[in-house]
Amino acid sequence: MRKEYMEATRTGKIMIIILLFVLFGIMSPAVAKLTPWMMKMLSDSMAESGLIVTNVQVDALTSWTQFFKNIPIALIAFVLIFSDIFTKEYKSGTLLLVLTKGLSRYKVVLAKTVLLLSIWTVGYEICFNYSIEFVVGDEVEEIGDYAFYGCTIMQTVTIGKNVKSIGSRAFSGCTNATQINFACTMEQLFDIVFGDSWISRTIAMTVGGESIGNSIEVPASVAEVRLDAFDCVSGITKIVLPADVVKILSGLNQTEGVSVYYGGTIGQWMQIEFAEPLAKSFTLYCQGTLVEEIDVPDTLLSVSDYAFYGCDGLKSVIFSENSALQSIGISAFENCANLTTVTLPVGMSQLTEIKSRAFFDCTALTEVQIPSSVVSLGDYVFRGCSSLQTVIFGAESRLTAIPDYAFNRCTSLTQIELPFGVTSIGRFAFYGDSLLASVTFSGNEGANALTTIGASAFEDCAQLTSFVLSESMANFGTDAFKGCYSLATVYNYSSLILVKGSSSYGYIACYAKEIVEKEIAV
Repeated sequence: MRKEYMEATRTGKIMIIILLFVLFGIMSPAVAKLTPWMMKMLSDSMAESGLIVTNVQVDALTSWTQFFKNIPIALIAFVLIFSDIFTKEYKSGTLLLVLTKGLSRYKVVLAKTVLLLSIWTVGYEICFNYSIEFVVGDEVEEIGDYAFYGCTIMQTVTIGKNVKSIGSRAFSGCTNATQINFACTMEQLFDIVFGDSWISRTIAMTVGGESIGNSIEVPASVAEVRLDAFDCVSGITKIVLPADVVKILSGLNQTEGVSVYYGGTIGQWMQIEFAEPLAKSFTLYCQGTLVEEIDVPDTLLSVSDYAFYGCDGLKSVIFSENSALQSIGISAFENCANLTTVTLPVGMSQLTEIKSRAFFDCTALTEVQIPSSVVSLGDYVFRGCSSLQTVIFGAESRLTAIPDYAFNRCTSLTQIELPFGVTSIGRFAFYGDSLLASVTFSGNEGANALTTIGASAFEDCAQLTSFVLSESMANFGTDAFKGCYSLATVYNYSSLILVKGSSSYGYIACYAKEIVEKEIAV
């Protein structure tokens, strides 16, 4: 192998290959970048011949296309340069000399093959390196999905000021990238649409020549905010939002401990449309004041999805009986770790819906009232509220279903009285509520509307001592009462035939010491 490399170096072939691939590497973006200019220069003369040149636009894909068009030409040149790799040695007699001294033929062929492959690989990398240096100019409007995915030799990239979108994983896997520069202004940056995981590492970032540090200040003219532009920036601790923001289209999903300074009122904040959480956790300041307690304006019709997701500073939310509130959005208060009080008076008449995950993982919340007007609870609505001890449903509640995972992992809940009209209890609704000892229904015992208990609905409620099956009860999900080792008494108003020790009907009678067959009192 050493002999082969020395021969290729001595004859200058390696230097020729290097220069050749550098040339082809530069040609790829150069041809793409100069094409519009050349076509414009030629348009007049071509028009005289009856040829009309329309507007020519190039982008990163044009450069890549030119790169792969150049590779076959480079391959032909490579083959011509090394075409005498065997014949030259044969004519000089050195090949025969080597073979007569006992070196096998396949080793000679292998050595030369390794030489060619290694030189081609190095040359290709050189060509590739040069081909990514100039592809994102001001002419480029779109960087497609996976455009530079896995480009490990990229260190710095500049994005032209006219780019409108950057595709999914466009710069993911660029493990050696250290800086990305946006030539546009901050206002223009918020107009760029970024795809999922457009970049996969934290690097330095500049916008319009200004470095982005630990603070993001959204210009007053921006009404719709996309924060995923800053996914590559680490250590962001402050975000300043103007009062006129109406939509948060993307957030800093992996960023914690951010201080958010909002120029509007708390009522305006609750009406901003959030497409996803602003941050993993944040502290909110409205007009300079730390938001810890909220007296919700009576005129507010809804709390937006994700409005307070991860709001660590929030401790209390109070709604009045006169509130016009109709719905609480998806994940509206999810992960509010210090939220201890939510006042929803049972006399509220307009609130009809508390959507999924609205209070998910509010680990400090101890009590909640659900007004009679509520007709729908979303999945996971109070899941993980580990300090929740008291749940009160309004008299004559209109609720007909306890959804999947509704009170899952509420490990401090000891008892609950469900509305008379509830017909179904969803999957894993009370799963793992280790202190839950009593589940009852309002109204005449056994006459309630319950017909269905979902899979694992009460699984591992180890302190549950008794349960009443209504006369309409018919459907049990798998493992509905599995692990309820204290469930000694079952009051059966239904027509189901229960057998002590049996795992049928979701383990309802598996641990029973007593099955009491009852009828509805007239």
